[in-house]
Amino acid sequence: MMNGKVTLTIAGESLQKTTGVFKKRLVRLHQNPLIKPLPKIEADPVAVDIAEIPQVLSDIQSSWDDGQSINNIAAW
Repeated sequence: MMNGKVTLTIAGESLQKTTGVFKKRLVRLHQNPLIKPLPKIEADPVAVDIAEIPQVLSDIQSSWDDGQSINNIAAW
């Protein structure tokens, strides 16, 4: 390609050979408590983000006071 200046390499992953390995990488999406539902569509998403800033900052500040929070543990 392009007078020999570009090399094209195609690679694929076969499910038949790696089924066990592939299944370990799957994440259940339905009824997974770690996956939040999509937020509702807002007319002005920027205004919503700005309105949420005080609560987010409060959550961050309180996480420093919580002895079991990741922020507190990382700081320690």
